[in-house]
Amino acid sequence: MSAALEGVQIDSGHLHPLPSTMKDGTSRSTTLTVLTGLPGTGKTSTLIRLLQEHQAAGQDVKLYLSGENSLLTQRPNVVAGGRMGCRNPKFSFTISEVLKTDQAIERLVSAAPGSVAAFDEAQYFQPHIVAAWVAAAQRGVHVIISTPSASQQAALSAKAIQLTDLNVPCVTCGKRKSTVVIYKENLAQPTQVCGSCESDHYETTVAQLLNDVRESEPFKGESKTYQPFYDLPMKGWTFVRGDSPARFEIIRRALSKYPYIKVDPTNPGREFTYVDVGCCSGFFCDAFTTHGFSSTGVDVTKHFIDWAKRVALLKRQSIRYLQEDAEKFLTSSDSQFDVTSSFATIQWVMAQRNYNAGVNCFKVLFNRTRHVCVVEMGYSTEDIYKTKILDRPTEIDKDWVLRIMNEHGNFAHIDFYPAGHLGIWRDIFIGYKNMPADKSVSQITDWGSGLRSRARRAVHRFMEKTRRRTGHGS
Repeated sequence: MSAALEGVQIDSGHLHPLPSTMKDGTSRSTTLTVLTGLPGTGKTSTLIRLLQEHQAAGQDVKLYLSGENSLLTQRPNVVAGGRMGCRNPKFSFTISEVLKTDQAIERLVSAAPGSVAAFDEAQYFQPHIVAAWVAAAQRGVHVIISTPSASQQAALSAKAIQLTDLNVPCVTCGKRKSTVVIYKENLAQPTQVCGSCESDHYETTVAQLLNDVRESEPFKGESKTYQPFYDLPMKGWTFVRGDSPARFEIIRRALSKYPYIKVDPTNPGREFTYVDVGCCSGFFCDAFTTHGFSSTGVDVTKHFIDWAKRVALLKRQSIRYLQEDAEKFLTSSDSQFDVTSSFATIQWVMAQRNYNAGVNCFKVLFNRTRHVCVVEMGYSTEDIYKTKILDRPTEIDKDWVLRIMNEHGNFAHIDFYPAGHLGIWRDIFIGYKNMPADKSVSQITDWGSGLRSRARRAVHRFMEKTRRRTGHGS
């Protein structure tokens, strides 16, 4: 390492404290090093180098990772005794513990002066750990932090702690400083680029994606598809489900009155999870991820999942997309999600399997919902389903959905939004496992019937084309 880091001095490979001016204006010698920078700029390799040097000097070195976010804990090496590696195959270090924030604070409080406490992927710890980092450093503990969250960085800056930003030139043009990363194949291989080159990549990638969508059935040659991509420029396109933004707005409003889910996108250490069963090309997974959730999308149609993955890669999102049958996914596990949704999907299970299989899917979906479940259901009174769910003992309609949710959902409260509300094309039901702070729903009336009937006919035509092509609906 040839250059000195801000807030830390490298002399013949050794780490020394530099005086830091604290918020109160006094100067204290601290041993707090904070490594920031884009993915792939060498934060983890720098951290490992420092830890190896401290260990070689005979110091007690501990490396901690957070156990509070599945994006980290799903990695097979993230366990006590596992090896934390980096892009340099020569560098790795043993993970001491994988723990929660309050446990990490306990380790910092008990750490002896002169020992080393390091935190990689620090953004997954809760923001209140910052005070413990600073306090331990002031006692003489060598605290090294890599990749703090935005809220952690703000708290450190408020205490006048210097951050060490590692950077490389733009890989594409080589002329400007890199300010962002792009991913071309997977999230494990970042490319550091400047803003101008990132814009070029974005425009090229979107154009290629939309061209591929345009060349796909059932609307080959048309600028038309089932639903839009969330927050992607699609001027001139038409959609079978053009009400997707309205549906998400209803959900967003519903969650805003539910006190048990408060998402802070600047704090990835507090994870809230979402799954969309029958996710199509990922509109809702993308929207939820943009608003701070950890999302999973499931759909049986291959090109929908492929398109969704390409959008996630473009937006640098870690979304888990699965090409899988809805019934198989639901019944293969009992793991829960904070928010679940199924938009006009389970009636296809009934049509292609049987009525009871669909009812069971709802039971499992409700059981796998920790907090909020969003349901949209195709009714047997619709032309497309009248002759498809032949073993139904009764009509599947609004009252049927409410009865299923009341009997099997264990919901404390259910909101009902009729087709036409905010322009939605089908009824939407939202079940809350705990009572929302506000049980009122703004002016629910049965308006928009003309729009609703035209929309349903468009949906039916699309579903029939999709069913004939793939053998599945969506």
